[in-house]
Amino acid sequence: NVLECWWREVIGGTTYIKRKKSSNGIAWGAEETLFNTGLLDALSPVVIYDEGKYKIWVVYRRECLKYYESIDGTNWQYIRDINVTTLEPNWKVWHIDIIRNENGEYEFVGCYQNNGEFDQNNFIFYAKSKDNITYSIPIKILGNGYPDSFDELELYRPCLCIDGRGNYRMYYGAQKTGRKWGIGVVTCRDI
Repeated sequence: NVLECWWREVIGGTTYIKRKKSSNGIAWGAEETLFNTGLLDALSPVVIYDEGKYKIWVVYRRECLKYYESIDGTNWQYIRDINVTTLEPNWKVWHIDIIRNENGEYEFVGCYQNNGEFDQNNFIFYAKSKDNITYSIPIKILGNGYPDSFDELELYRPCLCIDGRGNYRMYYGAQKTGRKWGIGVVTCRDI
């Protein structure tokens, strides 16, 4: 019955993962520093609480995911690197989300950029894993919108949700020309 808000902060070249808690979503407790990755290139943390422990994935150097676990949220153990490379050369992973579905499988969505370039040719890719060790090869599921749409220029950090009936909802940030940001949502029955 506690809402936890986690975020990434870079101070002096080191990436820290921080958290605040709330029991009502209005009043928030003190800021906690939970994790020092020791890595400047640790991006887009995804945290879930599952199987009695915290699990966190961070994008490392836009090449792979680094995966850690913690029982208490403060003492972390590095577990493994996870490959999320696409079959298409030059696509760099940027911002991600991971969920665990009702079958115990992990589902990954990630914003990728061609050659790591901002503001153009962004796609959201999807992959799946039964064991959180080996993921399927990420496939494109969403690209930039048509000209003058709210998502014509850049897609940003996707967030995947699934209900108990197998319906998916994916929220994503998006930008159009002129630095106008918005949020989109797409739905589907099965990916």
